[in-house]
Amino acid sequence: MKNPLSDYSDQPFGTIPFKELKKDHFVPAIKSGIRESESSIEKITKNADSPTFENTVLSLELSDGIKIYQENPTIRLFQQKFMYKRYIKSNGNGNGDAKGMFVKTIMANDLKSDLIDNTGGVNCGKPSGWIEDYQALPENQKNLIKSIKRVRVLFGLATFDHAVDIEGLDVDPQENVAFIYEVDNREAFKTFGAPIAQMAKQSKVLPQQLMKLSTEERKIASGNKYYVPSIELLPDVIQIKDSDQSTFKSFTDWIDSYNNWVDNSYKEALDVKKQQDSDTLVSEFVDIENTD
Repeated sequence: MKNPLSDYSDQPFGTIPFKELKKDHFVPAIKSGIRESESSIEKITKNADSPTFENTVLSLELSDGIKIYQENPTIRLFQQKFMYKRYIKSNGNGNGDAKGMFVKTIMANDLKSDLIDNTGGVNCGKPSGWIEDYQALPENQKNLIKSIKRVRVLFGLATFDHAVDIEGLDVDPQENVAFIYEVDNREAFKTFGAPIAQMAKQSKVLPQQLMKLSTEERKIASGNKYYVPSIELLPDVIQIKDSDQSTFKSFTDWIDSYNNWVDNSYKEALDVKKQQDSDTLVSEFVDIENTD
């Protein structure tokens, strides 16, 4: 069955043909994406070479399956949204399906209000409002809150002008590649907000300036290293064109489609919970009658 979420798209910037999208397309596409990601992670973890930019970070999976790498690609943002997400581990079902699942909320302009999620809850389980005394919370609730990530979701076009393939060979430049970047690292969440806030203070909209992506090295007490993403606002101002409106609309359509999926999943989960509560109530009535 053709799946517009995972199959190749010949539309501008490879955007999804939303008119063909159905609810049944989401789960197979998500499972397929998780399997591909796990395969990529496995290749990285089994690589005996020392970690470098080329073999660990800033990779791009193109529609034809080729991966390219670049240390400092440039991006042009068109939209920014926020959401919560949480990964729930499981043991799988023995049928080869990916283990675990993501709980995700709808995307919004900020995190100031409660956001419904795809399991029938809000905020992926995070309590509403400000928590005055975090230390007074039960340990299981603390662990739950720690597992929930704030996510800055960036939508834009990326340019890889000095990219190489997995063998380190130069490849043709890739320009205006549409991307969706879920920034969920705690440090990067704040870092990526700085240039966007700077543009807002200057009364500029997101597509008016390019940004350069990179990573910064961090060390932990054991001596091991890890990298966090970083971003730099470039000075040149870009004039907005009519074609940019079409790109903006494509991202808006994607966000609307995603939010509709979360909303439908939320309602379905609530229906299941209501049915379970009803079955429990009926069972209690039967038990009472039996005791008489």
